[in-house]
Amino acid sequence: MAFSLAEKGWDIGLHYRNSLAEAESTKKRIEELGSVCKLFSADLENYQDAIGIIKKVLLEFPNLDLIVHNASVFDVSPFASVNEEIFDRQFNVNFKSPFFMTQYYINHCLKGHIVNILDTKIQTNQAKRLTAYNLSKKVMMHLTRMTALDIAPGFRVNGIAPGPVLRSNHSSEEEFQKQIHETPLKLEIPSQTIASSLNYLIENPNLTGQIIYCDNGAHLNSSES
Repeated sequence: MAFSLAEKGWDIGLHYRNSLAEAESTKKRIEELGSVCKLFSADLENYQDAIGIIKKVLLEFPNLDLIVHNASVFDVSPFASVNEEIFDRQFNVNFKSPFFMTQYYINHCLKGHIVNILDTKIQTNQAKRLTAYNLSKKVMMHLTRMTALDIAPGFRVNGIAPGPVLRSNHSSEEEFQKQIHETPLKLEIPSQTIASSLNYLIENPNLTGQIIYCDNGAHLNSSES
């Protein structure tokens, strides 16, 4: 997503937690595309870090046009074994930090656009091994729609719900391929399609409260609505 935006001339504020080497490599590639890139380190499990990073970003980019909430954690958590540590980590990173970063953003800018990266699993109640993770993403779905109403007309809020794009550390390659082949289109989902979805939302100023399911139609298999 960062490379796609840079190709279109966007300057980038790039968040990382521990992956400094990868962040610096990404920064170099963005600058080679002709865009400015500033790096910001924060642990989004920590509320103070989350507020701190948005403050620093706005000092560098006071007219910030877009925030993409993409950071998340993905811990195995069957309901019967969810403990407080796992619960808090999913909700702190996947919900609480973007909640308060968005709040700070709208209170210090006049207009803008927030895009929340969700998950196709928001359409199912079959949590399986991922109860706390799924709940955190479901809450973000509702926050997307609620804030789209609450902070309009100055701000737009949209979401992208990917399907099996990247294999998680908790899945084998065989399990990952099975997930892909259980989707209606049975196609691999390259990361560029997520970037394309982001560009679509950006380029359509009349869209707010929308969620694009970039998932091969997987949400149709599990829709509860």
